[in-house]
Amino acid sequence: MHFFRLILTALLLTISMNALAQQPTGRITGTVESATESFKFQGATVRIVGTDRRTATDRDGRFRFSGLAAGDYELRVEYVGVPAKTVSVSVAAGEATELAVALDQDLDRIMVVGQKARQGAALSRERAAINNINVLSADAIGQFPDNNVAEALQRVSGLSLERDQGEGRFAIIRGANANFNTTTVNGLRIPGPEDDSRAVNLDVVSSDLVDSVEISKSLMPDQDADAVGGNIEISTLSGFDLGNSLRASVEGSYNEKLEKTSPRASLTGTRLLSVGNGVDNLAISGSVNYFDRTFAVDNVEAGIWPEFELADGSVVRVPEAAEQRDYELSRERVGGVFNVEFRPDDQAQYYLRTLYSEFSDNEIELEHEYIFEDATPVEISADGGLFSDGEVERRGKETTATREIFSLSVGGENNFDRWLVDYQAGYAEASTSEPFSLGTALIAEGLDIGYDFTGSGGREAPNLFGTDLGSLEDLTAYELDLVELESDETQEEELSLALNFTRELSWGNNPGRLKFGAKVRSREKFNDANNSNFVDFGGDFTLADLAGPGERDYPLGRFGPYVSTSVLRDFYRANGADFEIDPVDFLLDSEGEDYSLEEDIYSAYVMTDVTFGQLDLLAGLRVESTDISQSGFRAIVNEDAGDGIPTIEPFSADNDYTDFFPNLQALYTINNNWQLRAAYTRSMGRPGFEDAGARQVVEIEGGETVAEIGNPDLKPFYSNNFDLELSYFDDGALGAASVGIFYKDIEDFFVSTNIAGQPPFEDFDEVSAVVNGDQGEIFGVELNYIQEFAFLPAPFDGLLLLANYTWIDSEAEVPFRDSKLPFPQQSDNIANIALGYDGGPVSLRLALNHRGEYFDEIEEEDDPSQDRYVSAETRLDFTSKYQFTETVTGILNVSNITDEPFYAFLGDKRFANQYDEFGRTVEFGLEVRF
Repeated sequence: MHFFRLILTALLLTISMNALAQQPTGRITGTVESATESFKFQGATVRIVGTDRRTATDRDGRFRFSGLAAGDYELRVEYVGVPAKTVSVSVAAGEATELAVALDQDLDRIMVVGQKARQGAALSRERAAINNINVLSADAIGQFPDNNVAEALQRVSGLSLERDQGEGRFAIIRGANANFNTTTVNGLRIPGPEDDSRAVNLDVVSSDLVDSVEISKSLMPDQDADAVGGNIEISTLSGFDLGNSLRASVEGSYNEKLEKTSPRASLTGTRLLSVGNGVDNLAISGSVNYFDRTFAVDNVEAGIWPEFELADGSVVRVPEAAEQRDYELSRERVGGVFNVEFRPDDQAQYYLRTLYSEFSDNEIELEHEYIFEDATPVEISADGGLFSDGEVERRGKETTATREIFSLSVGGENNFDRWLVDYQAGYAEASTSEPFSLGTALIAEGLDIGYDFTGSGGREAPNLFGTDLGSLEDLTAYELDLVELESDETQEEELSLALNFTRELSWGNNPGRLKFGAKVRSREKFNDANNSNFVDFGGDFTLADLAGPGERDYPLGRFGPYVSTSVLRDFYRANGADFEIDPVDFLLDSEGEDYSLEEDIYSAYVMTDVTFGQLDLLAGLRVESTDISQSGFRAIVNEDAGDGIPTIEPFSADNDYTDFFPNLQALYTINNNWQLRAAYTRSMGRPGFEDAGARQVVEIEGGETVAEIGNPDLKPFYSNNFDLELSYFDDGALGAASVGIFYKDIEDFFVSTNIAGQPPFEDFDEVSAVVNGDQGEIFGVELNYIQEFAFLPAPFDGLLLLANYTWIDSEAEVPFRDSKLPFPQQSDNIANIALGYDGGPVSLRLALNHRGEYFDEIEEEDDPSQDRYVSAETRLDFTSKYQFTETVTGILNVSNITDEPFYAFLGDKRFANQYDEFGRTVEFGLEVRF
């Protein structure tokens, strides 16, 4: 109630300020563009000389000043990489003055061709913003061989990636993992397609659909507050930006490991139409893309490494089990954008914007697991081990899954003298459908097996082998143990309504504005799991009934006989009617995993900014009220009474909370080149759906009662964020540099712990749940540098250098450890260096990306030696383009030139947990522009 009184007070103050504008006033509207109108300068700063009034051009190069007294004015236009330009304009009372500011003729060549295209726009947008942002333009993204939005983001300072099978999937911003960041498309919040996570799978969105990506590292009061790391805003193309255009590309992507070429194609078109009395006031734009990527991944994995005492009393660590994995994947991406924008006059605009992206994944996974846990040690040393009476399990699985993201937003904005009203209604949907997953496991016992490091070729991953190949590769020794059939579906929908009012004000002689608004988000999510584990097959079957032909191309050791997934499908069709389901697993993995959720978020904010000469100040307050209702299941497995078949009963829970988020930011323009930014913001991270889910699994056996539960009463955690950045922007060349520090003070962070003995679990022996209560902090330093070398003699004047480095340190308290832990997935060191060259028809870029080592997860609460870490990665990529004609360009790219593997270990790098090899990828093709 107090907050809404604050809004009412602000409104009354705004109305009273109308007295300042009683005299008739005029306005200036205009665009900043190249001399041939082929390029619109987004992010250009336009100043009224002799006053403190300034604004920045939008994505179409437009700007607007209202409430101007009649008279003559001078406007100064500033844009990174371009000499400033001053123009004169006259304003008449009650009239609008149209103005087109054309920059120098040679800027068409400088800004439109090659790697400098829109780099100036990105830097200019960062320069004009009061908050801390980074911008990637479509052309900048196109200078790297990045297949999706996530991979493009790895080039930004402070951002690293969580990968899946070598491809970027989730973005980690300033040490905060993807669950605690937000993603919007054209201003509309996008849900995530995963069943238990709030993170958005950015590998679903093709980079071909993107016009620009803006990362807000310090939030504004008019942005959703649940973004501890930041918000990722994806903007799709605009016809007003591109004019009448048509672009098509056809490419091939060759995977070195699989030795196959995958097709890739895209088509983008924009059209301007004249409606009514307007000229080119209706813009229609559309884009479609297709990419069917086939590739392979070779892998070795191991479980935990407990200690083993040797005969001489020394202690070594031995894996309980280790696996060879051979993956063959086909990932098909289909996406499209369709946008319609209408501007009846300079006072109004309306839009319809859509995005659809589909990611279909067919994965064949072949696994051979060597099980040492219950085997008899024969010889153990620090370099390896030999065992008798061991087990080997050979598995094969084929999974088909489709992830989809769809967004549709309609809205507009209207100007009323000094008032601006903007509004948006949106619908977004994300889903994962896994209609088919069929897997099997076969086991052989009594085998002589082992592992060693000596033959690993410099890799930390162990080499797995059998000392008796005849027994190890005897097909009839592997008895059918399990057939698993899965069919899962997750869907999340969100409806939203937003309304904002902005009023230009004059606080004395100081220009400013007041902005306030409200937003409603209504989310529904459900998960439907259908898993059948078959354990009785009506006959005796072995690997001889399921084996594939020939040998697999597996470079990480001898692979031997394997399960053919195509033979498995035929086998299941022929024999599946005789299989019997394990009733315990079926109930726990199917009905017990289902849930539905409704989450409504009501928010409002008020903010004001004012300019005092060289100082811009912004202050605001946001309130968000969250109401959650969810339905799930409680499963009780009682081995002491009955047959141990789970009892499944409905379980529901509700939760609600209201939070306030103050915001204070400042931008001090020291001179034309130097800026200083500072910010204090407060944000939060909502819990994941599994952690806070209405779910309970209770097991009673031997007089003990243990449980694993969701915690529907789990509240968000909160972060007080502090930012300070000093920036330099060159006057006449494309050059910029910055140094910044950030600090996040985090409270009520989520931690998994045992809450047995607490109500209502007083009689339980162990209850695993996620609770609030622990503290943490993240501290970091970011460095950025961009420089073109136009001042050098030819041919070196075509060089362009981009570099950034981020150092991050974090620590969090956990109740089961005396020492603090870093935040999961937070890398200490992140760096990018890209050297580009533009010369005549040739454009080249060599880019290095380094992501440092990070702590990933806890395997054993009471044993730090089993903590999982992910090793550092350094990737090198090459991009090249050759312009054959004005419309035809050739493309040749090479990604992962150094064949960088993925490596995870437990406690010490010697003890492998996961090792993946991906190989190099070569892309080649043609792009045609009209």
